[in-house]
Parts: sequence; C-alpha cells; structure tokens
Amino acid sequence: MKLATFFSKLVLGLLLGGNWAPAQTIHWEPINGPGWSTVTALAIKKASGHIFAGTSNGLFRSADNDNSWMAINTGLASASVRALVINTNGNIFAGTSLGVFHSTNNGDSWIAANNGLTNRSVSALAANPTTQEIFAGTSSGGVFRSVNHGASWDSVNAGLTHRKFRIIQALAINPANGEAFAGTDSAGFFRLPPNSNVWLPITINAGAGENIRALFIKENGTVFAGTLFGRVYRSTDGLNWNAASQGLPGTSIGSFAINSTGELFAGTDPQFCSRNTGRIFRSQDNGDTWTALNPNLRTPGFPALAFTAGDHLLAGTAGVGVLRSSDNGANWKSDLIGATYPQVQALGLAPQPGDIFAGTSNAGIFRSTNQGSSWELASNDIPACYINALAVNAAGQIFAGTGEISSLIPLLLYFEGAVYRSDNNGESWTKKTKLNLRANEKVISFVIDATGRIFAGTKYYAGCNFISFCDYGDVYLSTDNGDNWRRVAAKLQDGVNCLGSNSRGRIFAGTNEGIFRAVPNLDFWHKLFEGDIYALAFNDSDHIFMGTSDGMFRSKDNGDSWDFIGFRGYRVWTLAFNPATREIFAGTNIGGVFHSTNNGEGWLQINSGLTNRDVRALTLNRPRGQLWAVTNGGGVFRTQLTTGVKESVSEIPRAFTLAQNHPNPFNPSTVIKYELPQAVDVQLAIFDLMGRRVRTLVNQKQQAGSYEAAWDGRNEQGESIASGLYIYQLRAGTFTQARRMALVR
Repeated sequence: MKLATFFSKLVLGLLLGGNWAPAQTIHWEPINGPGWSTVTALAIKKASGHIFAGTSNGLFRSADNDNSWMAINTGLASASVRALVINTNGNIFAGTSLGVFHSTNNGDSWIAANNGLTNRSVSALAANPTTQEIFAGTSSGGVFRSVNHGASWDSVNAGLTHRKFRIIQALAINPANGEAFAGTDSAGFFRLPPNSNVWLPITINAGAGENIRALFIKENGTVFAGTLFGRVYRSTDGLNWNAASQGLPGTSIGSFAINSTGELFAGTDPQFCSRNTGRIFRSQDNGDTWTALNPNLRTPGFPALAFTAGDHLLAGTAGVGVLRSSDNGANWKSDLIGATYPQVQALGLAPQPGDIFAGTSNAGIFRSTNQGSSWELASNDIPACYINALAVNAAGQIFAGTGEISSLIPLLLYFEGAVYRSDNNGESWTKKTKLNLRANEKVISFVIDATGRIFAGTKYYAGCNFISFCDYGDVYLSTDNGDNWRRVAAKLQDGVNCLGSNSRGRIFAGTNEGIFRAVPNLDFWHKLFEGDIYALAFNDSDHIFMGTSDGMFRSKDNGDSWDFIGFRGYRVWTLAFNPATREIFAGTNIGGVFHSTNNGEGWLQINSGLTNRDVRALTLNRPRGQLWAVTNGGGVFRTQLTTGVKESVSEIPRAFTLAQNHPNPFNPSTVIKYELPQAVDVQLAIFDLMGRRVRTLVNQKQQAGSYEAAWDGRNEQGESIASGLYIYQLRAGTFTQARRMALVR
C-alpha cells in the first residue's frame, strides 16, 4: 500500500471515530431502473424521418422510426432537456435547465445560444415558421424572443403580469397569422398579437387565472389549450374561447398532437399524483367529445405527443421512455431510451429471492422479478406518487405506506395517507380503510416484529398554538396483517422516520426530535435521546445502532444510555445488519456506504462503483447474500457480499487448518471451513489457475475459533464465473495454505 493511501485511510478512520482495519473488497453495480427517462419533449423532421427526444437524462435521436436510439449530447451542458423545436431551416433548439442550445448538424453537436437570456431555466420553446422568430419561456423570467436563430435574445414581457413568480409552461405560434400564445402555471393565459411587443390577457373561465399546461394550434388557426384540471378550451380567433368538451376529469393535460386525418389526441397525467395512471384521449370531432385509448396502458403521465410522417403516434412518458402506436393508439410498442431513475424511496424484498419492489416519490411502485434487470409498474390500484415505505411479512404480503397529495392550502401540502396491502405479489392492492389516520397524516415507516405484528409510523401537521403549525407523528399497530389498526402512540415529537424492534419485542421509534421506547403494553413511550433520528438497526446481541443528522450512536443497554461511535458531521440515513457476518452497514448523505466488522468500533468506506454518495436506504437480500443501496435520485445499486461467515468458539482449535471445501465439485455454492488457534489477521481468497484473484471472502482480524465461509461462484463484481478449477488460499498470520476446488455449471 502506498504511504499516502495508508495515511488517508488512517485519517478517515480516526475522523469517523474508530479503528482502521483492512476491508473485504466490495464493488457496487448499478441496476437498470426502476423506471426510465421522463421524455419531456419530442420533435420530428418529417422529411428525413429523424425523431428527437428530450429527456431528464439528455437528448436522443432515432433515424429508423423509433426502433433504436442514440445519445446526442456533445456540447450539451445540461442533461435535463425540457423543450425542443425545429425551425424551417432544420435547425434544432433545445431548452434546458441551463438555457437554450442550438444544433445545425442534426444534433451531432450543440452550442449554447444564451446571449441576452437572463433567465436560463427554459421550460418552453416555439418557432414562427414565417419570420423564423424563436420564443423561449422560462421558469421565472417570462418570455424571451430571438430574431437571429438564437444568436441573441430580448425580453418580451410587457403586459405579462407576475412574470417573475410564474412558470411559462406552454408556448405556441399561430401559423396562420404569427400570433403567439403563452400559458402560465397560475398567472393566466396571454396572447401576443402579430408585430406587437405587449402581451394581452385572455379570459377563458369567468375571469379565473387558469393553469395552462399545453397549447396546440392547427394549421387553420384553431387554438387548443389544456389545463391542470382537465379542461380543454378552443378558439378560432384567439379572442373568443369556449370549453371544447366537458373536459377530462381527474387528469392534467400535458400535451396535444394531431394526425393526418385531423383527429386530435391529448396526453394526460393524474392530478396531485393520484392513484390513476396517465391516459391518452382521442377526439374525432374537433374536441367536442373525447375517448380514452387503451386502458391497459400504464404510465404516470404523457408530457409529449407527436405524429411521424407515416402517422405513427409517439408518446413521451413520465418514467417509461417513448411509446409508439401505428394504429392511432390501439396498440403500443415500448422503447426505453436514456435509462435513468425516478426518486426511489423504499425497497421491499419478497420471500421469493428474485422479487424486488421499489417505491418512488414520483412514479408509483415498480416490480422486478429478475434481480433488477428489468422493471414493470406495479401500482395500478395505488397512488402514483409518495410511496414512502415498503414492508413484506413472512407470508409474502406486501405493505406500502403512502402520503398522496389530496389538495393544496396556503404554504402547506395536504396529504391523504394510507396503508395498502398486496396479497398477489403486487398485481393488485387494497387500501386498509380501518386505519383511521388523522387529517393530513401520511405513513412514512414500518417495522414487522418477530411475532408478525406490523407497526406503522406517520407524520402530520397540527396547530400547536394560535398562529403556527407543528410536526407530529403517531404509531399504529396491526395484529391481523393490516386488516385492523389501533393507535399506540399519539403526537410524538415530529414524524416517525424509522421504527425498530429488538429480539424481546420492544418497539422503538425515531423522530426528528428524538428516539422513543414503548413499554411492553405500548401505552407509554419514554424519550431516550434528544436528536434528529433517521435510522435504527439491531445486532444479534440487541445492541442498538442509531443514525442521526450528526453521526452514529450505539446503545448496549436497551436504549438507556448511548455512546457516540463516529460520523461526526455526516447524516446517517440508513442502517442494515448482516447476521451472517455480523457486519453493520451505514448509508450517509455525502460519504456513501460504510461498514463495520467490529460492532461499530471502526468503519470503512465501501464505495467502489457507487457513483452517487447520497445513500437513502440499504436493504439486505439474505438468500442471495446481496446488499442493495437506494441513492437520492441516482438510482439503485447492488453488491454481492460474502455469502456468509459463521463462527464457533465453543472450543479453541489447537492448530491452523484449512479443510477441503464441501461440496466439491459444486454448483452453485460451496462452504470452506478453517480453524484459528489464536487471534490473527485473516485473508481467505479465491484464485484462478493463472493466479488471478477472483474473489476475497474474508479480509479482517478474527479471534481464535472455528469458521466457515460460503462462496456462490461469483467474482468481485457479482458476476457468475465459468466452470473450471479454482484455488482457495487461507493466510492467517504467518500460516498459509491453499487447496483446489471445482466449479461445474
């Protein structure tokens, strides 16, 4: 080890409050999902057939009618592309969180076009086909206009009221006369007459300022406006408006498109992340009536719609890439482009080793039956957003804690929380109506104890005096798998971020203002520690590990007293204990993942391959010996741990020994036993016949005793290796011995 490397690891160990020791090699690999890019914009060069997709993960182009995609991000400073427009010269403009970018070579490269654009959070673009003007709508700077292909921009905000506080969500140019239209999030709807620099307000709903999310103008000049609350408005002159239909209730209209026969299509998403999925509607009578297409099409929403020259309908979705239909929406083909991840908040591992459930804040619940290689939306009967907690009991029933936004009140989101249960592996969900939550209460944590009791922790707001609100949390108990519940803790200080249970059935609740322990009959909760608590874990000796906003603490006496054991200045979001190896894992806000092999006395970072160091949840898949990590907006990662090291110290061995593995030959796993007559540094590793290290099973100091380590035939990256002869070697102090074994696939 280089001297600089040694000292850096030594200093890190001292800063974290423990002793430094060598660690086993752990490498993280990203998982494909759950979810895919949110496609926020689509643009098509109908002459060449090229399709451009702006996503939350960059720009992509398809040259073969959406059958394959390639990333085209050279020169693009922002990965979040919100708007696309192509002018009559074939030049492409992309609106991003860092301004407008321009391409003259079909997207092969991009240059910034932000001269004069004082607000660079661009949310909408539109091009005038006659004058070549480009309009850019921003999140708080109003509208900008360029008359020289993006070389420079001028603010065009006269008459645009409240522009500094509102988002320009939609822009459109009337090809018949050049009139521009702008829709805002709550300041109303405006039009800019031809050759004018002053916006005029449009009243379309008894004077109310509508939330306009989508605009579309037909070639004959008819303008359509879609709103947050599912209303569709229509005008033939931009001055007089009428409701084009009774609306699309329960939806928020995010996009429009028209096919070659004049049929109008609208893409929607649910209001306030409700349990409804996004839908596509079709109107064959100029918007007077609408028909929902393909009810089995499940996605959180449709921010973008477009038709190709061949009348294929492309749908940009919130979370599942691009969908394509060649029969006006009756059937769909999926193209998952630009893999990225929604905000995963919780993982649940079903008793079947291959089934994993991911709860997100913005896209519902996803399920994988193949260890994360692919995912499907599994939240048809459950809110699409704010899946805060997941738990799976021994019977395989899955519980989801939610906090669906039901309404907005000044300065406060109003949540409608619930617990849902699935008895059929996520195919359907039932809301547990006998959980009598308070108003504005959401479920944010679970624990299931050894007897099968389910505890749910909540968070809600309530008045604490005449002029302000306070945060509180309750704990609820079910003894019949969620059918009935009773409140066992009321108005704990702040929300219950985490719950834990020790081997004696004592229940602990961690909140933003401390940790509480319930008496055995649950009718009283003692406050044990003042602090900002996010995570709890228990080892097999009932020692309690507590992650806080300022480090890690441990209690060896059931919570009566606590010792600081490291991570000063770190926020410890999540903890996990591996009973097979007695390791403790900690996920932090800036340092990634750490582990301890000595009961928390010392900690080491294990971040190889982990590209996001803000780790919000850790989950053990014990049957497979895997550790899963959920990061803050950066996806899900997985690492293969040592399958298991067991220790027996009933009798101290007399000599160092390394036994022949059993079974041998083996498939898929084998056990290696060894004995240590004294405490030494131990390394047990697997090599191929060329002497290349394949896997390190043990790399730590161990006490005298008899041990066994399991190997599952995988390398350090968690990949299954080929059949053949392999060598396993034990180094224990000055003792070294090696043996051969055979893996047969």
